[in-house]
Amino acid sequence: WVERTRALNETRKSIIGIVLYLPVPNHMYLRSNKIFEYMEAGIPVLFSNFEDWKHRLDDFNVGLSADPTDPNDIANQILWILDNPAEANKMGVNGSKTIVSTFNWDIEKNKLIDLYMKIIQNEK
Repeated sequence: WVERTRALNETRKSIIGIVLYLPVPNHMYLRSNKIFEYMEAGIPVLFSNFEDWKHRLDDFNVGLSADPTDPNDIANQILWILDNPAEANKMGVNGSKTIVSTFNWDIEKNKLIDLYMKIIQNEK
């Protein structure tokens, strides 16, 4: 076990965060905490090219997607990030900004509270 702040600081030393789950039903709509941790750390993310993941992340330009079953595609995406450090850095900065503006508890808690309120109102 590593304290959260230390883990985040260690992650920031990385060039890329890789989250490549295989395309099995349990993974296709998963919200991987690791993706958001890499974004918070300000490093570009290489993630599985699942439609749900691409839909959630592509607009924010936080990294690249790859076919998790294709080693050549994975290698090509990693090489692109390594060969384009300025763009990779922008992706990392975009990730940090996106965590602050979109994917954080202060924003998500309101969605959860709204859902609970709708449920409560429907039960009355």
